[in-house]
Amino acid sequence: MLNQFTDLLKPGHSPSPSPGTLYVYDVSCVRKVIACSWYDHVKEWWEARDKHHILYLFHEDMKENPKKEIQKFLEKNVNQEVLNKRLRNTSFPIMKDNPMPYYTTEFQGIMDLFVSPFMRQAVVRDWKNYFTVPQNKKFDEAYKKKMAD
Repeated sequence: MLNQFTDLLKPGHSPSPSPGTLYVYDVSCVRKVIACSWYDHVKEWWEARDKHHILYLFHEDMKENPKKEIQKFLEKNVNQEVLNKRLRNTSFPIMKDNPMPYYTTEFQGIMDLFVSPFMRQAVVRDWKNYFTVPQNKKFDEAYKKKMAD
């Protein structure tokens, strides 16, 4: 699952002392988020989706009908029991409880995954609780510019 940019700016997802502020938003849009630019990271994976047969399931798709999206992606009938098991194992509650991200050293010194979980919550349009409409508009404009192609 690919985090939306706004998820990275929520409390605990930034090394800044006051994550979620417009300053952090502006800095993160220009500088690097953890290892690289968020835009570059997302764009690389988006461009690799066809070559490596990667399914992008957007948050809204996961909430609405992930089974339909997966079957469409696979272009074949899938054993429903197997598909249901995969859906369960990739559901937000199960992934959130997966301890694997917490045993990595990759994030040491950047963020404490025990304080700020790798997977926070599964709420569509949750950005409205953290960002103003002007901040979101600014991100949307930057997104359109940087992700054009």
